[in-house]
This record gives sequence, C-alpha cells and structure tokens, in this order.
Amino acid sequence: MRSCIAHGRSIGWADGCSDPLSSGVAVARHRARDGCTIESVGGSGVWIGAGCRNCLVADCTVRDIGANGIMIGEAAGRVVDGEPWWQSAPNEVASGSAVRQCLIERCGQRFFGAVGVWIGLPERSVVANCEIRDLPYTGVSVGWRWDATPTPCRDNTIEGNRTIDPDAWDPAEAAVITQSAGRLGR
Repeated sequence: MRSCIAHGRSIGWADGCSDPLSSGVAVARHRARDGCTIESVGGSGVWIGAGCRNCLVADCTVRDIGANGIMIGEAAGRVVDGEPWWQSAPNEVASGSAVRQCLIERCGQRFFGAVGVWIGLPERSVVANCEIRDLPYTGVSVGWRWDATPTPCRDNTIEGNRTIDPDAWDPAEAAVITQSAGRLGR
C-alpha cells in the first residue's frame, strides 16, 4: 500500500497520490493525520484499515474525492480460514480510531454511492465535530451488514457533526445511516 503522509501540508494530484487510496495506514498504532489537506484524488481519501489501533485524523480538510472521504475499518466480505475475517482473525478489527474537527466535502465525485465517512466493522471509533457537506449519498455510514449477523462493529460514537445537504438529489437519505442494530455507542 502506498501511503502519502502529511502533517500540515497538502496532498493531491501533483503529489502523485492518484491511487485508489490516497492516504492509508495499515496495521498502525497511534498514527495521526493532523492539519493536512487531501484533495483531488480519484479514489478514497484516507483509510484506517484492518488491525489499526488508536489512529487519529484531526483538523484536516478532505475534499474533491472520487470515492469515500475517510474510511475506518473493513467490510464484511473477506474470508480467513473459511470464516468471516472478524471471527477467525479478531485481532484485525480496527479499534479506537477517531476523526475530529475535519472538513469533509465533495466526496463521491466519481463513485456516486460514496459517503463522507465510511465506518465498516470497527469498534470504538469516533467521528466528532466535523463539517460534512456536498455529498451524493450520505454524510456518515456505520456498520456494513444489512442483517442481524453479529459483527465486531460496536460502541462507535457519532457526535457534534454538522452535515449539510447530504444527497441533494435524493431527499430520502439521511446525514447518518446505520446498517444493522447496536452499532452506535451513543
């Protein structure tokens, strides 16, 4: 995985970060993206992936993104030893990460089902005090199952965010969508 790490600087096409993921952390502990700008990328902006612990994205601007702005955790599809990944490899559950005081705007420029912040199947994640706007679908999506199958997705907190005009072309959508029960801590 290519990682474009920035503290207080901009990342974009000129920096060569046009990969499907422009800025990612893989199996990281206590990593931060602080005061950076990630913009004009064709894929997702930031991904705090499987096995990451206590990572922070704070005071950043994520804009003009082709897919999801910020992603935390992983979806349900991967299989390890014939079982869903979170059952056979529970140490790979992303945990304790936060997105705070960020401006996230104009995501989903290429992939119209994209969201501002996508929270797959992590535990104890926080999205707080962000401004999330100008998206084709929804601001924050939590959980990645549409059924009652138990997953590690729990105790996530979405609070104090300002979501403006999610999905201007479909007024039925919401600022925050949760897939399956029991995914939010408060």
